[in-house]
Amino acid sequence: MAVNDTGLVEVDVDLGRRRLTSRFSGFIKLDDALKAQRLYAEGLKRLNGRGYTALTYFSDLRVLSPEAAHVFEDMVKDAGQHNCVRAARVMKNVKSVAKMQLDRLESNESVYESRFFDNEHDAIRYLSEREMQL
Repeated sequence: MAVNDTGLVEVDVDLGRRRLTSRFSGFIKLDDALKAQRLYAEGLKRLNGRGYTALTYFSDLRVLSPEAAHVFEDMVKDAGQHNCVRAARVMKNVKSVAKMQLDRLESNESVYESRFFDNEHDAIRYLSEREMQL
């Protein structure tokens, strides 16, 4: 599998589960991060300010550009301000430096429970425990 030279960003909302799902891969630059932030904000509007969980897939991710990292920090803050109750991050083929960078962003800014996972099954189980209470 080749690593993208440009970032891939997707965001989706499952209103039934109250879950916001996002996918990132490749090298995330400022324009990719701004697109993600816009899509994430649209998803938050659909969730209508009520509690939700966040499932994020990172695949073939390399380090975020410094500008993109600042946007990600803002997204983590926004998630907390819009009632995110738990977040799961699925990491596949992610460079160690990128993992450390994401961990730092998450630990500095989040006000909700968050964990990193190597597989989707465990991440969804972790979120489902909390989704039953929403």
